[in-house]
Amino acid sequence: MEKLKIIRHIEEQESNFDFRNSPINNDEVNILKDYYIPEIITDIESGKYNNVTIISSDKLRSTQTSEILKNEIAKHSGIPINNEVDDRSSPQFHGIYRPGLDSEDYRIEMARSIYIKETFEKGNVWYRYGDSKSDTGESLYPEMDDIFSKPGENQIELNIRMYGFCLDLLDRVEQDPSTLFILSTHYLTMSRFLALEAISKAKSPFGLFIKPGELYKEEWDTTKEIVKESGYKEFFKEHNYVFNVDLSKLDEIRGSITSELCTLLDRYEQHYEKTN
Repeated sequence: MEKLKIIRHIEEQESNFDFRNSPINNDEVNILKDYYIPEIITDIESGKYNNVTIISSDKLRSTQTSEILKNEIAKHSGIPINNEVDDRSSPQFHGIYRPGLDSEDYRIEMARSIYIKETFEKGNVWYRYGDSKSDTGESLYPEMDDIFSKPGENQIELNIRMYGFCLDLLDRVEQDPSTLFILSTHYLTMSRFLALEAISKAKSPFGLFIKPGELYKEEWDTTKEIVKESGYKEFFKEHNYVFNVDLSKLDEIRGSITSELCTLLDRYEQHYEKTN
């Protein structure tokens, strides 16, 4: 099975909070030209591909990066290029921030810390990002009401869309090996593909043995091992901003990912049938 090329969107304008959907910083376009384009053109010139498909999330920084990418590739090659949007590859939905919120407000980082504690330390896949309450309505973090008018998605919703996206993409690449697929995406999505690849490489000869419903925790721990202490921005620089994921490794654990998705869908349906 072919590789998947993953690039991270060009950084957004940090001065414009705009609910995490700001335009890109044009000062960073040279990163795309200097690193993304040469890698992609090398693949195209190999003669293995007849088309290029660039998949973006629905976020502005992702779609803008993809449009620039398409235009730059066209300057070097006449190969057909198709841009698509799949919102399943979007970053985690944090919820709706209250108008006028300062991007430096300390509670924004507090919300992230609370989510990590609830989701990864406590294993609470039902806690919604930025929620002041538990899934059963118990008041837990009242300060979150000051920065969110609506909480975001929970881990089980995030996992369901990510695994569904991954499996559908595996099918597409398998059915169309003459297309070079490029994922123009976010750190979250990129890290999950890289983690799944690493998990597959490290698996036992007898298969992957992870408690049902907890593959996301293994991905979290694996991502921390991959990125180490340098932080994700330095991690991107060290790898020249472009990552090639060996999809044959993900294909080896396709059954485990499918089983995980089915487990999560069942739990999701059962949980919300009880609470509604």
